[in-house]
Amino acid sequence: MRRVLSFWLLSLFLPTLARLVIVALNLCKISSASQVIREPYVSWAQGHVDRIKKVLSEARAEHTGAVKERIESMGQMKDVVSITEALFALSKVYDPSVSLPSWY
Repeated sequence: MRRVLSFWLLSLFLPTLARLVIVALNLCKISSASQVIREPYVSWAQGHVDRIKKVLSEARAEHTGAVKERIESMGQMKDVVSITEALFALSKVYDPSVSLPSWY
C-alpha cells in the first residue's frame, strides 16, 4: 500500500516537477541568449552615444567660434557712438554761406 501511495504521489507531482525543470531550462536558455545579444547591442548603443556626443561637441565648438567672431567684430565698432555723435553735432551746425546743391 505504501508503495502504491508513493507512486500515486509521485505521479501527481512529476508533471509539476517536469514543468519546473522545463521552465528552469528555458530560463537558462533565455539568460544565455540575452548574454549573446547583449554584446552587439552594447557596442551599437555605445557607437550611437559616441556619434551624438561628437555632433554636440562639434556644434558647441562651432557656436563658440561664432560667438568669438561676433565679439571681435563688435570690438571694431567700439568708436561708432563717438563718431556718430560727432557727425550729428556737425550736421546741426548751420552755415549760411554754404549753399545746397540744385538737385536737393
